[in-house]
Amino acid sequence: LFCKAAENVYHAKSSQEPGEYIVWEMSSKTSLRADGTGDTAAGRYTVDIYTRKEFSEIPEKLEALMDSCDEIFWTDPACNYNETTGYRHYVYTLEVV
Repeated sequence: LFCKAAENVYHAKSSQEPGEYIVWEMSSKTSLRADGTGDTAAGRYTVDIYTRKEFSEIPEKLEALMDSCDEIFWTDPACNYNETTGYRHYVYTLEVV
């Protein structure tokens, strides 16, 4: 899914790369259990987008892809700008059922 939104996608790597990129990582897993069986399981992920563009297309592409998948629930991103690096940093939280 992430590779459809950006050319450069990394798992658990957050060093500064040239250009735009996505970094994703699983932060937790939750299961509801009863009578010795698992009923519902969900993984929680953080997805970070780093870009130097003021109006990157990656957040819009990623949101459209997440909307098209019934198993993904996500929050609106937090966004901040780092004056030292010149990167805009978008942070999403996803739950995948």
